[in-house]
Amino acid sequence: MTLSGGDELLSARLSGFEIAHPGTSLSAFESVDPPALVIRVSGVLDTTNSPDFQSVVTECLGVAKHRGCLIIDLEQVSYASSAGIGALTALLVETRRHDIPYYLYRIPRNVGAVLDVLGFSSFFDQLDRYEGGK
Repeated sequence: MTLSGGDELLSARLSGFEIAHPGTSLSAFESVDPPALVIRVSGVLDTTNSPDFQSVVTECLGVAKHRGCLIIDLEQVSYASSAGIGALTALLVETRRHDIPYYLYRIPRNVGAVLDVLGFSSFFDQLDRYEGGK
């Protein structure tokens, strides 16, 4: 995880997620434009890991607020079930509650299809680009 100073706890939580859910990983870094905490998801978001995904990202909200916003980069997500979309939606509720701008970035076609089928596509703001990080 590439974050400036004092984020060892977040780094440990993200590493712990991957240990608990082999095949799915989370990495976090800072974006310069827009100023943000970016969390990159790789693998699957499904019933087995979405509660932990939601929990770990919720723990990052303080850092996201400090950085300016939260961006979830989904480019490397190979599959998202309705439970995974539910976790993304729960994060939307939490970010709104804490007045943190929240964006989805690089939504794979298959994940976008699940969002569409569930009728959730219009709930999420999507970002065209960001600069910085890995």
